[in-house]
Amino acid sequence: MGGSGSVAQNSADPQCFQFIQNRLCNCSSHRGCPLPTGALLPKRIIDLGSDNESLSLYETSQDIGLYAALSYCWGKSSTFLKTTQSSLKIFKNHIPWEKLPRTLQDAIVITRKIGLKFIWIDCLCIIQDSRSDWEIEATKMGQYYRNAFITIGASSSPDSQSGIFTNRPKISQPKELRFSTSDGVLYSIVAQRRGAALWPSPIWQLGPLSERAWTFQEHALSARMIHFTDAEIIWECRSEMLSEDGHPIRDNSHGLIKGLQQELEQDPENGWRLFVRSYSERSLTFLDDKLPAISGIAAHFQQQTGFHYVAGLWKETLMFDLVWVSWGWEELDKPPGTVEAPSWSWASIHGGVAFDVEMITKGIPIETHCTIEDVQCNVSGENPFGLVKNGRIEVTGPLLEVELEFNGDLNDFGIPSFTLTREDIRAPLFFPDTSLERIEIEDGNGLKYWTVQRTSKLPVPFQAKVWCLWCLTAGEEPSEMQTLLEKDVVKLHGIVLAKSTLFLDTYHRIGAVAAKTTSLLNVAGIMKISIT
Repeated sequence: MGGSGSVAQNSADPQCFQFIQNRLCNCSSHRGCPLPTGALLPKRIIDLGSDNESLSLYETSQDIGLYAALSYCWGKSSTFLKTTQSSLKIFKNHIPWEKLPRTLQDAIVITRKIGLKFIWIDCLCIIQDSRSDWEIEATKMGQYYRNAFITIGASSSPDSQSGIFTNRPKISQPKELRFSTSDGVLYSIVAQRRGAALWPSPIWQLGPLSERAWTFQEHALSARMIHFTDAEIIWECRSEMLSEDGHPIRDNSHGLIKGLQQELEQDPENGWRLFVRSYSERSLTFLDDKLPAISGIAAHFQQQTGFHYVAGLWKETLMFDLVWVSWGWEELDKPPGTVEAPSWSWASIHGGVAFDVEMITKGIPIETHCTIEDVQCNVSGENPFGLVKNGRIEVTGPLLEVELEFNGDLNDFGIPSFTLTREDIRAPLFFPDTSLERIEIEDGNGLKYWTVQRTSKLPVPFQAKVWCLWCLTAGEEPSEMQTLLEKDVVKLHGIVLAKSTLFLDTYHRIGAVAAKTTSLLNVAGIMKISIT
């Protein structure tokens, strides 16, 4: 069972800071963790001064030093103190302590307790009403967290006003339990109740902070991080994860910090898919931030691999990664088209995604059927890994015309059930990106025709022509259990396209498709097409 150390009743207790200092001391001897030798300071940093009355915003000039970074939730209110073009000069002289939201105040206290002079906090270190400053600093945000001596995670705080220091719930406090054996011998043990979200679940499920998209890269890129959760503090670095009561987290392979490093070293291509799958589940206040909020990890991956980035994917693996599947739909309560990304990118939809290639057993040979002839992607603004204005790919591959039908049925989750049909084939499995609707459009010659587009509405019944682009074949054989249950395995993977509503002779993506037989390749014609 193992013994438990005591947990302080409040996270501001000196015992908590002793735990942090002990972990910092231990981390300095880890071979896998970076030494605290100092790094290039961010463009702007908060100088803590000697007391609360001497806080100021310091604009650096190639300065080297140690600093903390704060990872936190802004919350729904945006009225708290921030740096703007009008307040920049004022804050360079003095930041008013009493006007700072409680979470920022607590982070400053923690930074001082650790013995650091500087802390980076986005709302104060980025000029919030300057689009150009935001775009430039967003490209460096990943670097800022990666270079920070430590990241402070306000894991249980839903907003900037809630604070980091809290009283721990009584249910999480260790208790002495006494019992006796049948022969009258008395025993006592000290036990602590541990929440399911703490142990052994992944570290990124520890509170409101882990639900936000922006905080994903802040966590993953950090060298070391202290998570202030409701129940206790969790320490995480590249070498270990430990809770405040002395218990190691049962499976520290779940740690984002260690996970990023491992994936980069062992399998960067699949690592990117894993991170996109985890990241895509998280929520954003501004949907246009979908690519900017992971741009730090993208920049780090490019630096390590030399790959070429295109709207959340990589040119070098594009043929595999075009086949992603949408799940956990969020389109039905959000307007479509609010994410500026090409339809073939996972960033063009809301909600979680997974890649088909992840589902194929490792080591199984994969054959590609398409050739990427050209890729074009134009970003909007200063961040090369950020917001995308438009994108287009030219592909040559097997294209099969089929009928998309919606008869009005909804599945058990209230989501429309769409089917693909064709007289001479066995119906393939269809995974729509969102809800879909049929619309009538007119070409340049005045001719009208029907096509299908993504929508946030429940559609009326319809039928329309769409096309399956077959991308991959996996040489997968059924397992013993699948054979016993007479279950086939999916062998053919692709995407479903409809005629573009914006450009002539182009297509846009509306879903993914899979088939249990490769015979569908035989009835498809090889075509060169453009997808936007």
